[in-house]
Amino acid sequence: MEGVHAISTLMTVNEQVNTALRSASKEDMRQQLSSFEVITAYVRNIEMSHEGTKVYLFVDDEYMIAQDRSTRYRAISALQGMAWSPSLLNGMGHPQWIYTESLLEKGQKNLTQMRALMDHNDYTQTLGALAVSLDEAQVQGVLDNAITEQFMAICTEDGAVLISNGADKPPMDKLPVRSHQDAFSPLPLGGAEYYLAARELSDSGLYLVSVLPRSLMNQEVSVVRNRVLVSYLAIFLLMALILLPMTSRLVRRIRQLGRQLAEVPTQGLKKLQPAVQQDEIGQLISAYNTMVDEMERMLTTQYDLGRAKAGAELKALQSQINPHFLYNTLDMVSWMAKKQETDKIQQVMVALSQFYKLTLSGGRDIITLEEELRLCDAYMRIQQLRWEGAIDYMVEADDELLHARLPKITLQPLIENAIKHGIMQRGEARGSIIISAALEEEKEGRWMTLSVLDNGVGMENSEEQLQKGGGGHYGMKNIEQRLALFYDTEIHIQVDSESGLGTCVSLTLPVIEDEEAQKQ
Repeated sequence: MEGVHAISTLMTVNEQVNTALRSASKEDMRQQLSSFEVITAYVRNIEMSHEGTKVYLFVDDEYMIAQDRSTRYRAISALQGMAWSPSLLNGMGHPQWIYTESLLEKGQKNLTQMRALMDHNDYTQTLGALAVSLDEAQVQGVLDNAITEQFMAICTEDGAVLISNGADKPPMDKLPVRSHQDAFSPLPLGGAEYYLAARELSDSGLYLVSVLPRSLMNQEVSVVRNRVLVSYLAIFLLMALILLPMTSRLVRRIRQLGRQLAEVPTQGLKKLQPAVQQDEIGQLISAYNTMVDEMERMLTTQYDLGRAKAGAELKALQSQINPHFLYNTLDMVSWMAKKQETDKIQQVMVALSQFYKLTLSGGRDIITLEEELRLCDAYMRIQQLRWEGAIDYMVEADDELLHARLPKITLQPLIENAIKHGIMQRGEARGSIIISAALEEEKEGRWMTLSVLDNGVGMENSEEQLQKGGGGHYGMKNIEQRLALFYDTEIHIQVDSESGLGTCVSLTLPVIEDEEAQKQ
């Protein structure tokens, strides 16, 4: 339809066509034929570029060319008697669509756009009429492409049907095209319900009308809905095939990271396998591994600082023991000097020098149990000289523990307490001390129990006495603090005592082998 309207407009405004029609009335036959040949050549070019359309001109009956119905030129008198002829010729060139039979070609029906050709020099004069037609078969072919039961038609503005397909026409003479333009809307007819939509064809005054029974509309909606559902299902399956492997890999890597983080409280930090893909998860794994490296470095640094601090504290506590023992020994030597026991003083000084030689131990704060027992032996020789053999001394140590490591001067303060607060409190000031070292094998590891047993006066409520502290128990607290620093765990001294029978002070310590003994 748009093509027909475009041809009609081109012919109407073409100055060459207008001049040929205007001058033909003043020319002889030969000149007329020459003028119309110009028009014919122009029209032929147009028809060749718009397949299926034909152009006819209705001209003055006086023109000889108008007498031959085999050409594209017709006598304008042929339009007389047509109902639409007055509105056409008086319409000042406005287009008008008509549906005619045998007007242009005998026995043929045509959908034609007609318009008067006005003189460009004087628009009150009509030079003829133009007809641009579409063959009915061509229009019919377009309408017949409709779906089954769909009524398709070309209608006039008042709803009269010009051409339609073979579907059943709704039971009404004229269709309400004006009230159902552009979109389908309900149209109740004779107890049945239809949907009608009409659209004007390029300001032609003709309407392309489509009428669908509601049942067909519902059926088509169902078909479209099913197709949409199938399409969505296909898209979903395709997306699932594409996304599931991808999401599975992502979820697996995230879960691996989650499991690793969940194990941190129980198993500590562990590095993950480096990521191959540097996506967001890969960057997260790389950042996690970097964090683990940094935390391990910080923990190592913290551990080293802690060990250094513990060592410093151990030395500080050790320095508290040494002056304490030296004070007690010098006090003893002072009493011997008052008694003028020069031989004993010499022996004490020799034993004291041996004691401090072992105490210094090359600057080491940690010695073997064997060295600690030798330290205690030197101390006991000093005490036996002081108390003139009133104290018996015995050592019972498992040979497997001789290379076990512990802070030096661990047992000596316990022996000192046993003498001062136990044996010396007896009326006869005599007694015995037994030092023992026993090995215990358990699932958790190897342990050694060190004990200092005396048969002194003992004490009631030993735990209560230990908590009260005091000068006699100063060394025991010092020992607990030093052992806790060395073994990195809380160590408690166990005191078992019974009044009048004696006291047993014991320590249970982890067995840490001497490094040189392990090499042997």
